Amino acid sequence: MLNRPLLPIEALPTWARLNGIKFNDIEFAKLEFGSGIVAKTDKEYSSAQETEEKPEILMSVPPDMVLSLDLVHELAKSDPYLRGVLEASGDFGWSARGAILIFLLCHITYASNTHAKIGVTNPWSEYIKFLPSETLLPTLWTEDELVLLYGTSLKDAVDHKLSALEAEFDRLRDATQSIAWCEREWWDEETGRLTLDDWKIVDAMYRSRALDLPGSGHVMVPCVDMANHASGEETVALYETDEERNAVLQLRWGKKLRRGEEVTITYGDEKGASEMIFSYGFLENSVEDARQLFLPIDIPENDPLKQAKKRISAEKTAPGLRLASENGRTVWESDFIFWACVNEEDGLSIEVMQSVEGPVELKAVWKGEIEIGHVALETSPNSNVKELRTVLSQDPLWELFQLRAAVLVQQCLQSRLEMLGGEMELAFESVEHDADGSQTGVRSAVYEMIQKLRLGETALLQRGLGDLANEIEQLMTSEPVQEFLKQQQKEEEEEDFS
Repeated sequence: MLNRPLLPIEALPTWARLNGIKFNDIEFAKLEFGSGIVAKTDKEYSSAQETEEKPEILMSVPPDMVLSLDLVHELAKSDPYLRGVLEASGDFGWSARGAILIFLLCHITYASNTHAKIGVTNPWSEYIKFLPSETLLPTLWTEDELVLLYGTSLKDAVDHKLSALEAEFDRLRDATQSIAWCEREWWDEETGRLTLDDWKIVDAMYRSRALDLPGSGHVMVPCVDMANHASGEETVALYETDEERNAVLQLRWGKKLRRGEEVTITYGDEKGASEMIFSYGFLENSVEDARQLFLPIDIPENDPLKQAKKRISAEKTAPGLRLASENGRTVWESDFIFWACVNEEDGLSIEVMQSVEGPVELKAVWKGEIEIGHVALETSPNSNVKELRTVLSQDPLWELFQLRAAVLVQQCLQSRLEMLGGEMELAFESVEHDADGSQTGVRSAVYEMIQKLRLGETALLQRGLGDLANEIEQLMTSEPVQEFLKQQQKEEEEEDFS
């Protein structure tokens, strides 16, 4: 692995001043869990100030310090080592995430006792050394810790992410092996030190610290990214872009800060427990609910149109469902599941078409009149595919299709609940853990995080099943469903008689 040198948080104010970052009565401090930003004096942004003055600015970061896609490529103009990797990476190097990950990896390499002097340094070369040496993002967990995710929605997301990171790492190796310094410092069997774990680390740096900054998109903002998360009314600050394009940290309207109190921002109040662990590696102590979860679903194997349905729907919807707690009840969302609810006997037809010189296409039509969409088999799906749910909602049998979907969702939630409970629950409770995982392979902080997630998702699934039972009962009494059942019973009786 690469060796990243670290700098103490006490040296960060000096670095910030040298690079034009301005603080307004705030400072960095070591807290119970890591470090953060605290107020040096009392502050308030009241309704009176809102009408008469600008917001209370706590920190200002000049635009040339905000690490973005544009800044990476600007810095690459004077750094041939970075530029070579970006060019070799193709489209990946022209995405915000791809460019920033490559930038981080190159600068960690520059500082890692290389066999020959490489790289062109800049202020970010030093800032990277202030970033924490350890993070609890699941992509960096041990195998013993990952096993404990069985049954949770997080396991599916982490498995997919780990596979994607491994594929990216392989593509990076293929793209840069012909670059002399990359071969020597990264890939050579004797002198190369780059590993998949290094790629996971720079991904974790970006994923846990990137901000969606107004006017700039996904970026990393030095010092602002030291602010910790708090949700709801506990959030006292927000980040914004001012008229001079500076990234600013400012006090929220109606908020007060007392000397020594922490300056917090929100990483996303709407995020569920699984997503918070996935992206940031922690759960707030106040979280008692999973909030929402995403579960994979599929079309049954015995559906003759399964592959065609998945190909056509791929552009518009992911093969999964969202279960969330909203306003005291659970709601579920999934357009994909309706593709599993209708077939040819209901009015869905899928045709194969090909013009004289054009590509082979699949075309989905509802009851011979409404085109749902079409895709060319050799290219990516067509973005003009309509939401099937919207088409079906105009049909006289809409309540019947809703009933079918609700039953499938019910089966999915019940299956997931069984995975979380039973023998797995007993096995989880018997797992041993210790502070740093050196004795058991499982860190106590990770174990407690997973335990909280399992309890939260179990409770959400149970409430979801209860609400679904009520929804199914109501749909069963609807007129279209009753008429359909009567007609079906009549046809069965006639068939038996014949």
